[in-house]
Amino acid sequence: MFACFLGASQPEIFYDSLHYHLAVPNLYLLNHGIYKEPNFALAGFVMAIQMFWALPLVLGSTITVKILHVAMSVLLCFAFVAFERRYLSRGAALLGALIFLCMPLVGFTVIKAGIDVAWTTLQFLAVYALTRALVDEHAQIERHRWIR
Repeated sequence: MFACFLGASQPEIFYDSLHYHLAVPNLYLLNHGIYKEPNFALAGFVMAIQMFWALPLVLGSTITVKILHVAMSVLLCFAFVAFERRYLSRGAALLGALIFLCMPLVGFTVIKAGIDVAWTTLQFLAVYALTRALVDEHAQIERHRWIR
């Protein structure tokens, strides 16, 4: 993880990040709102994670976005551990997170200001919430109900 944070502290050079993932939110910030850009076809797509990157762009720079992307990978690892402890075995909990972090492609994408790991985090948390709703006992869900 230290290597990922070290890689995230370098300026962004990845084409997709500069041309799309950070450029569109930056255009919205420069124009003080969301607007239709007729000359930039990629601006018409739904951008969930890119809108998360708007706040770090206001508060910092592209390095802030990259560090937040690495932090999303840490959140994903904690979510893996929580899921595996609940539905698999306690011994498998840390193993799944370590296998995920040891994949070379994950290490490559974590240090970019892209959307890959952040989107994976949101998708996994949604699957985890759905699994809890479908598998866990309903009495337990009623007892811990805080979302209405």
